[in-house]
Amino acid sequence: FDVGPLSAGTHVVAATGVTDKVSKGQLLRVGADGAMVAIVTLVTPTDGALAAVAAAPDGAAACGRRAVGDGGDRGWLVGVDSKLALRWQRLVWGNEVSACTALATRPAGGWFGAGHGMADGVLRPLVFATNGAGRPLWTRQLAGAGGLAGAHALADGVAVVGMAMGADSAKASLTRLSADGRTLLAQQVDLGASYSAWSQIGLGADGRLLLVGLASENFVSGPQHGVVWRADPWGHAACAEAGKCGAVMAKACADGDGCTDETCGAASGCVITPHASACEDGKACSVGGSCVAGK
Repeated sequence: FDVGPLSAGTHVVAATGVTDKVSKGQLLRVGADGAMVAIVTLVTPTDGALAAVAAAPDGAAACGRRAVGDGGDRGWLVGVDSKLALRWQRLVWGNEVSACTALATRPAGGWFGAGHGMADGVLRPLVFATNGAGRPLWTRQLAGAGGLAGAHALADGVAVVGMAMGADSAKASLTRLSADGRTLLAQQVDLGASYSAWSQIGLGADGRLLLVGLASENFVSGPQHGVVWRADPWGHAACAEAGKCGAVMAKACADGDGCTDETCGAASGCVITPHASACEDGKACSVGGSCVAGK
């Protein structure tokens, strides 16, 4: 389940129901008083499930997974209006098996999504961005094995969290990507147990990150302990490791230049790095521009 705002004080819930022993994605509209207003089951030729939802100016989007003809699953993204009427649906990622597990509204319109997919027999973390019609702008496979469970849009991109898997252990992972999908921060932390994972991420009014997750010596049969971290925008949870970044908010490093990436180093403070990705120069008669020397 996941819940997000819809319109006029109402909310939408993404869920999964079962009809004739086949799972189906469902959307529930809940009124301001908590009463159920509508339940919509998405009709698909195969089974499906919804796991996450995010707001849109005049509706919402939800994502999950849907079975396809070759016996695998694909990440599934749907868009609905404020009455939950289906506008469009898309399959995302071409992996043999994939699922979208987290969704966040892009400040520029559209959505960021996160989840996982199989590649060469290994579970890999995946991230995508779409426009307002759900059409892909970019997709990224993050380094290493693992999956993603939470996403939060930032002013300069998106932060995603989940689990990075090793041979006999796992660490909680935090990755920040720019608006066009470049990795700005990749962090893995041990939360005091052999298996650790972040499940949700939030953003405070001061720009600091709130991370929620689990730690356990055995996720299957052992006790699980909830973990909550409050970190600076750069992922530092302790003043000793934050260094000069402890007093630096994300917007303090922003230089307003779309051709640079802004991060923070504990020893140096703000770090401005030029990149050579595509850019828009604002001229109607030019296309295919790219950044050169940070401009």
